[in-house]
Amino acid sequence: MKKTSKILSMILALMMIMSVMIIPASAEAGPWAELTIVTDTADVQVGDLVTADVVLSENSSLGTITVDFLFDSTVFEPVSMTAHGLFNLDDDDNNEAYNLNYADGMARFTAATADFITEGGTLFTVVLRAISETSESDLSLSVEEAVDNDYTNVYIFTYTASISVFDEIVYPSLTVVADKDRVEIGDIVTVDVYLSENSYISALTVDLIYDSDCFTPVNMYSSGLFPTYSDFDGTNMNYADGAARFTGAVASAVKEGGILFTVVFEVIGDAENSVMWVSVAEATDADFNDVYVETYDICFNEIIDIYFYEPSRTTIRHKDGIKLYYYITSYDLPEGWYVVFDCDNDNFDIEYNEEDDSYTIISAENGYTTFYINLIDDNGDVVSSDTLEMRSKAGFFDKIGSFFRSIFGGTTIYEY
Repeated sequence: MKKTSKILSMILALMMIMSVMIIPASAEAGPWAELTIVTDTADVQVGDLVTADVVLSENSSLGTITVDFLFDSTVFEPVSMTAHGLFNLDDDDNNEAYNLNYADGMARFTAATADFITEGGTLFTVVLRAISETSESDLSLSVEEAVDNDYTNVYIFTYTASISVFDEIVYPSLTVVADKDRVEIGDIVTVDVYLSENSYISALTVDLIYDSDCFTPVNMYSSGLFPTYSDFDGTNMNYADGAARFTGAVASAVKEGGILFTVVFEVIGDAENSVMWVSVAEATDADFNDVYVETYDICFNEIIDIYFYEPSRTTIRHKDGIKLYYYITSYDLPEGWYVVFDCDNDNFDIEYNEEDDSYTIISAENGYTTFYINLIDDNGDVVSSDTLEMRSKAGFFDKIGSFFRSIFGGTTIYEY
């Protein structure tokens, strides 16, 4: 009995092994293919066109296919749709047919042929117009039907594409930012170089240019937006006289923005009006096309001056007035700095105009007046100032004249 059981067990085990060996042949997977969306651009302005090719891989064995090209109808509108010759599309052949149509947010392609398809290439093309702004909008595919000539399902992998739409073209940028812009000898300054979002840069070489008589680098490190190498302190960066170089490359485009790299400096000299800026030696996308990059620098211990704009006239009749404007040589005043407007007598009445940051002066008493515009720092000291002398023509007869003007024609306020 034991011997019989042993024999039966061996036969059963042999049958199981044979069944395992046979299963792959009887369960062989059907054909498969890939559909990929390839666009002519990744960034467009509102109103621009995007051409999207739907590309079929080789040896797909397709006989019939229905595929929907999906897009956000609030961002894009369809302009045209074109079928290509992979299916030998011919309306006169009863064995071959195709159909192209649009729906809300969808462009549908349907094709069938008596022969199965082995050639790869562009299946169809959709042209879209961007109609609204968005940081990123996906174009995708949905396969409704895909069979070969034996009516066996063909599994299709699909790949999406993303488009950014702007009201106006926004170029990638590199911006130099320091933790302080007023420095003294011996200070330590941390300088970050920021890369903007959606730059689509794959390879980048950039130099941070500095005055080596004013600054010396102490440390330099990468943030990780690009991979690093081992050329300098475990990173892909190095110093030269007056330049700190960063080099990075990735297989795909960089979309994330943030700090690209950081350099720590010690101040070793008088940094008055010393500018740090970036020079882009190379910037390319994943297709090796050049990418234009805007750059923004920083100025240390900037000499900031304030001036009056020259008025159209310096003599003002009684009760007439004129607007006085000033300008500052820096767009960004250091924190705590402010402007003071003043004069040395009461010959003019003064009104401040908040809407355009100007001062209207109106002739009141006869004589000359000196006006002052002062730029004050956070310590209360005058950093820069300018003066302007104006004459108020307000003698006895001038006042009589202004009285009659006010009755018959009124007074005049000159805009500049």
